[in-house]
Amino acid sequence: MADIRLESDLVYSRFRKVLLRARRDVLAKLAFVPSDLQARRRWLYRGLEEIDGMLATVKKVEGRRLVTVKAGISTELEKSMPVGQLYRGGMEDAGERLKIAVPISNANVLKYAANYEFGWLKSLEDDVRFKVSQSIRTGVLLGEGTAEVARRLMGGGLARGTWPSIEARARTIARTETARIVVNGRVDGYKEMEVDQVIVVGRATVCPVCAALLGKKFNVDEIPEWPPHPNCVHDLAPYRRKGLVLG
Repeated sequence: MADIRLESDLVYSRFRKVLLRARRDVLAKLAFVPSDLQARRRWLYRGLEEIDGMLATVKKVEGRRLVTVKAGISTELEKSMPVGQLYRGGMEDAGERLKIAVPISNANVLKYAANYEFGWLKSLEDDVRFKVSQSIRTGVLLGEGTAEVARRLMGGGLARGTWPSIEARARTIARTETARIVVNGRVDGYKEMEVDQVIVVGRATVCPVCAALLGKKFNVDEIPEWPPHPNCVHDLAPYRRKGLVLG
């Protein structure tokens, strides 16, 4: 059975390795910031352009295909997301919950993985690029030394720093997207086994979104986007199959 919390922790650990490599490359570039204030300001435009170029993914259209010209953070994050494996695990979960072997087509798993949208990962790359550029620009213009600018990025003392907030967002995305893929697999597994209704299950909550959904039933073709919000821990369980309520 796919344990969403465990799987999301594994995904986040892969994400973190990508982010740590990016952080290392940024800090290496900071070593070349001049000590003279005027020279530092002249470096700022070129240096930020080079750093942004390291982090950014560049794509272009060739014929009808969107081709990656240069890999950036989002490209590496996409490679770290085992979409097909998580989706298959969700379908297997559906069979275990129903105590019926769900037929899983490799072609369908590959199709799902190929069509999966990585929008959140692109937004994370954009967030990294913006926050890194903003932190370095602010530090240099304030006349901070290289160590102070690095601390602005890394955090220390009472300052949280840019990078810890980026890693926290990466963890949220890992949890939310892992849950989305696994639940999609479960729902498609339910459909294969002729489940016609699901029910929202989980612990009682003060979350206004989930409180309104808990215990609610949905026809399998009318399920809203799931999970309904980041870090949601609620699930969809099979409720009715072939018109009969499951015990």
